[in-house]
Amino acid sequence: MNIGRNEPCPCGSGKKYKLCCINKSNADFDSIAAATTKSSQSCDNSDSILEELFGRYIFEGYEFSGKGKPIEACELFLKAWEEIRHQIRPEDRSTKRLNDCCPKSFFVSNFLQDLEEELHQAGLEDPTFFENRIDFCQSFCRYFPDENPLTFHNMRRAIADSYVSLGQFDHAREELDRLVSDFPKNPWSYIQYGDMYQFEPAIKDRDKALDFYQRALRYATDHYDIEAIHERIQDHSS
Repeated sequence: MNIGRNEPCPCGSGKKYKLCCINKSNADFDSIAAATTKSSQSCDNSDSILEELFGRYIFEGYEFSGKGKPIEACELFLKAWEEIRHQIRPEDRSTKRLNDCCPKSFFVSNFLQDLEEELHQAGLEDPTFFENRIDFCQSFCRYFPDENPLTFHNMRRAIADSYVSLGQFDHAREELDRLVSDFPKNPWSYIQYGDMYQFEPAIKDRDKALDFYQRALRYATDHYDIEAIHERIQDHSS
């Protein structure tokens, strides 16, 4: 299945493919289209618990999110996350088993990525949610070290971004240094670093920002990534 990054995601979430299931394989989409229910093998009672969570917290949280109420959405999403944590087993080094236990076409992995994004939106209204975002993303990385590398990288970036938003720039640098070290060929490691120096008045340094953007270009191969870097360099020059 050949899907454009900006096309609607086949999972039916209503999001663009690049913001939803871009990391899933074609086999994942084929199974979604073909199956009406998911296998509960090795799920025990997790499938019924996750279905209950969807009805009790997650569905209502998405309704708040759609109405532009991120704080209310996050309050429910975080309750769901606490319940999901109780379903994680020591052998769960990714979200795969939890995804397999979900009702129909709902995926824990997608929900947790949505939670990270919603915590950012809530943090813009109440900075304490940036602290919640750090705690959540750190927990995600501890529980799921074998998660899809792009998702794992995004969670790591969110930690650094939250420290920046809280004005804790030393912590942000430490996180970004580790990110660059662990993901040296991912251009967004450098873009994230450049954005801190480009957009934060307290530590603004246009030369450092440009240096990181140019380093990002060395590794960028995706058209979307290259375009994002060039836009930042143009803003830098204006």
